[in-house]
Amino acid sequence: MRATAVLVLAAGLAAPLAAQSSLRFFGNGVGDVDRVKIRVDDPADALPGPPADVGAEDFTIELWLKGAAADNDAPAVSCGFNIAWIYGNIVLDRDRYNQDRKFGLSLAGGRVVFGVSGQDTGDRTVCGTSDVLDGLWHHVAVQRRRADGWMWLHVDGVLEAQADGPDGDVSYPDAGVPGSFCGGPCVNSDPFLVIGAEKHDAGPEFPSFDGFVDELRLSRSLRYGAGGFAPATAPFATDASTAALYHFDEGAGTLAGDTSGAAGGPSDGVLQLGGSPAGPLWSSDTPFAAPACGAVPYGLGLGGANVGSLSTASSCAIGTLISFDLAGFSGDSAGALALSRGTFSLPLLGGTLLIDPSKILFDLPVFTTAGGATVPLFVPPDPVLAGFTFHDQTAVFDPAQAQSWAWSNGLSITLCP
Repeated sequence: MRATAVLVLAAGLAAPLAAQSSLRFFGNGVGDVDRVKIRVDDPADALPGPPADVGAEDFTIELWLKGAAADNDAPAVSCGFNIAWIYGNIVLDRDRYNQDRKFGLSLAGGRVVFGVSGQDTGDRTVCGTSDVLDGLWHHVAVQRRRADGWMWLHVDGVLEAQADGPDGDVSYPDAGVPGSFCGGPCVNSDPFLVIGAEKHDAGPEFPSFDGFVDELRLSRSLRYGAGGFAPATAPFATDASTAALYHFDEGAGTLAGDTSGAAGGPSDGVLQLGGSPAGPLWSSDTPFAAPACGAVPYGLGLGGANVGSLSTASSCAIGTLISFDLAGFSGDSAGALALSRGTFSLPLLGGTLLIDPSKILFDLPVFTTAGGATVPLFVPPDPVLAGFTFHDQTAVFDPAQAQSWAWSNGLSITLCP
């Protein structure tokens, strides 16, 4: 017996259909607007912060950015044993107002600037050498080693600066008390990682970034050696070292979702909209070319078991049926196929959840089968769907399996015209 269900890809696509998007900031660093805020601590308790609170271990922070010199006029700063990074157009701000254990990333004189302050172990700012304010996308990666404070700064895979920085833990203190420098305690700025703005709105001498940001990944490891590397040509993937990962592919709304699947997360961000022009805005401008249409498998659902795949007869074209062939399980099994706008990696019921549950497009009603099923997906002939990418995974409850649950590998599908 083969179970067949028909799924229509029409509802649930009210948000923009771009497979990838980015955020456009406008440098409106006043009034807690034009920024993304990611909480890293709750001052009301002494509990550990969410996974985005990196700094207690080795860390790598990397992202793609794009900007123009005319929009970011902070002059060059003198790097060394100081906190001069705060005077650049600030891209990432994990400052603590007039307190230690902080770091940040800015652009000054067109160069990338990275600064760290330890707990009574001093300050250090390092500066890149290439001009990144040329209207092109650039990959920026900064790293810090906990044991001795050593800092690295890479631009487009090239090591441009390194130095012996302050030692020790630079994560946000779990019992940290924000200072009273913000018309009262800085509870609305200190315990956050802020993207695109100077977090405290402290004045025009601390300017915010005007430009685009995409693909921010925070890792609890040193990902890159001093010899250089080739930056990824596709969105970042999560792994065991990933503390937080933001694809900025929501395309609408005020959520910047963390897709890392890190334990204790997600460390979601919130868009604070405002300014003139109002930012941040969702943009279709990204560092990556549009993906080729077709189906690409990814991830291992359960020990490599491939209990779900795309029929070889399917073309991934709009106006057609895309057939999912399910196999690899036996007996009368109950299962469901779900489609999502995002990928994920989370251990679950003996396998791995590979699609983002917060971005589900469809979750097909449970079906029962005796050894196999075909699930057709009808794609309307709407030209706006061409180039849209979604991801699918099948979960099957199979009493014949040793662990009862069987999880398919993931499948990313980009629709053809």
